[in-house]
Amino acid sequence: MPPPGGRHLGRRRNRGASERPDGIPMQSRLKLRRHAQERRFKRDIRRDEIREVLENGEVIEERPEATPFPKYTMLGWTRYGSRPLHVVAADDEQKDVTYVLTVYEPDPDLWTDDFREKRD
Repeated sequence: MPPPGGRHLGRRRNRGASERPDGIPMQSRLKLRRHAQERRFKRDIRRDEIREVLENGEVIEERPEATPFPKYTMLGWTRYGSRPLHVVAADDEQKDVTYVLTVYEPDPDLWTDDFREKRD
């Protein structure tokens, strides 16, 4: 498994979708699962902030064993809210969809100062 922020090898196929900074294509369609939608509204997170993190953020955790699709957590700083966000997502390459599983603003008490790792 590549280190957090490293290059993914699994998510390659895409038809004209934008790419993340590490060269990973983001799937063309973005679908928020019910939990992500609920959390987004509760936490006042805009849909474009989520897309911004997925397009420009950094992979900080990978779970290749997750089913039905490998999932990953991305960290990004939004230009609208000037705040850090974590987006947990999974890509379905066959359907060309990125599923957002949850989204949240990391708690400084639970995460390191750069929000990349959980505190012990």
